[in-house]
Amino acid sequence: MAEENTETEGAEATEAFPEYGFHAYTSLFPRLDKKSFAKLKDDIEATGGNHTPIMIYQNEVIDGRERYDACKALNIYPNTAELEEPEDGTGVDLMAYVISANLHRRHLTTSQRAIIAGRISTGKLGDNQHTEETVTVDDAATLLNIGKKSVERGRKVLDDCPPDIITAVETGKIKVSAAEKLSKYEPEEQTKYLAGKASDLKKAIQTPDDQVDWSKRCDDLTKGLLKSLGKMNLETRKAAISDIRKRLSELDKPAIVKKAA
Repeated sequence: MAEENTETEGAEATEAFPEYGFHAYTSLFPRLDKKSFAKLKDDIEATGGNHTPIMIYQNEVIDGRERYDACKALNIYPNTAELEEPEDGTGVDLMAYVISANLHRRHLTTSQRAIIAGRISTGKLGDNQHTEETVTVDDAATLLNIGKKSVERGRKVLDDCPPDIITAVETGKIKVSAAEKLSKYEPEEQTKYLAGKASDLKKAIQTPDDQVDWSKRCDDLTKGLLKSLGKMNLETRKAAISDIRKRLSELDKPAIVKKAA
């Protein structure tokens, strides 16, 4: 339950603007870019205030950091509401609350969710904030509605990439898979590739398999095979084709791992 304060909603601040700190969990989600923040300010100014309340918990903003900053910049007294403890005494699951509220309101990519999942499973909340309250990789995947592999990539990027690479993923500039591949380089090199040409970045994150032109490789192999078959007599060619078909069919069968005796 939340007790909302609407008496001064939308009014220009005639009393001291309420000063609140930001709860550490507000750092889980990336800040709005300048264009989006300017649009938010315009909307609040045009409609006379923030109609969606800024949620406060123990004198800290737990949800609505951008709305709070926008109201402060406009000198408009904010509409706030207290996030109350459940009556059954179970306590508020703040992490789940913040994630649910933001995912409902914001359209985040899988890569952006991967970084958030990485944060809640490692305790690295962002803005140089940390917490000992962490969740498992499985739970992080469930909360952010992504696969475990994406969570692992987010953790890898948080562990091995400099802040500008992490920010690039959070803002949608690069995918978390690309950042994970960049993590094999020293931090200075990662930053250089990010700031350089797109072609250099693409080359830097290529794996050996990415660099192979498989279409051309298959075409060359097919031509070589047909040339060899053409040199065989009919019976030998039929036997060779039968053997090739058998081998190709084996590729579609799942591998069987033999247990050690």
